[in-house]
Amino acid sequence: MLAAALALPAAPPVVAAPPAPLQVLLLDSLAVDLPGHGRRNRLELSDLAWDPASGDVWAVSDRGWLHRLQVEIEHGRLVAVQELSRVLLDGRPNLEALALRPGAVPLLAIDEERRLWLEIDRVGKVVAWHALPQALPTHAGHSVEAMAWHQRHGVLLVAQKSGSTGEHRILTTTGADWRLPALPGAQVRAMGWMADGRLLLLEQRRADGQVSFHLRATSLEGCGIGGRCDSSDVALPVSGTAAVDHLEGLACRGTQCLLVTDDGGAAPARTRLVLLELVTGAR
Repeated sequence: MLAAALALPAAPPVVAAPPAPLQVLLLDSLAVDLPGHGRRNRLELSDLAWDPASGDVWAVSDRGWLHRLQVEIEHGRLVAVQELSRVLLDGRPNLEALALRPGAVPLLAIDEERRLWLEIDRVGKVVAWHALPQALPTHAGHSVEAMAWHQRHGVLLVAQKSGSTGEHRILTTTGADWRLPALPGAQVRAMGWMADGRLLLLEQRRADGQVSFHLRATSLEGCGIGGRCDSSDVALPVSGTAAVDHLEGLACRGTQCLLVTDDGGAAPARTRLVLLELVTGAR
C-alpha cells in the first residue's frame, strides 16, 4: 500500500561536500485511467506534489484543474490511481507548477499565462495571487514551469529556458538568487526535494532529433560566491516510456520520485505516471 509520505523539509539540511553520487532506476510506469477535460478529453497534468498530511498526491492541469489522487504503490510497483476530488480553480489559470508548504494554505501554483503564483487551500479555493519576480527571465513561448518551497527563502522559481547564459537562475520571493550549470538547450520542467535536502531540477533536452531527461541535484547551502552552485546531473532511463517527450512534474518521497506525462500534445497519448528510485552512494 501507499507508503508514508515524505514530510516537507522545514529547512533543507546542509549537505556535506562532495555529495553522494546519484543514480536513478526506472521502477514502473502506469497509464492513468481518469476522465479528461474539454472536447479532446485530455487531463493535461503538468505537475505533482505529495501531501504530508494525508499521503495523497496533488496534481494540477494546464486547464486550471486541481486534482487530488490516491496512488497505490506496492514493492516498487504502481498498482492503481484513484481520484479523490477535482476542482476547477477560479479564472481557469494555466497551471504549470505545484509546490506544498506547511500551514492552512498549503498549495502553491504558477499561472504561466498571467505570470502569477497562487496560494490555494485544501478545498481548491484561490486565496491570493502574486506577480512573479520581475527579474525572472522569460523567453517567447516559455515562461516558468517549476517551483518549490523553502522554509527560509519562501517560493523558489526558475525559468523554463536558461537563455544565452548557460545557467539556470533560481530566484525567490524573498530576494535570494542562485545559479547553477545547465545542459546546452535544456529546459526545466519541474523542481523537487531529495530526502537529504538537495534540490532537484527536472531537465528536458532536445539534441539531434532526440529527447532526453535529466535530474540535476544541488545543495543551495553549499553554493559559493555570487550564489553559484555546484551540481551533478544524471540521465533518466525513460527512453522507452510512452509520451516521453511530454514528461513533466516531479514529486519525491524518500528515495522514490513520481513523474507524469502531459497528454495535451497534438498526437494521441495517455497520461502516465512514472516511478523512479534515487540511489545515492554505493549500492
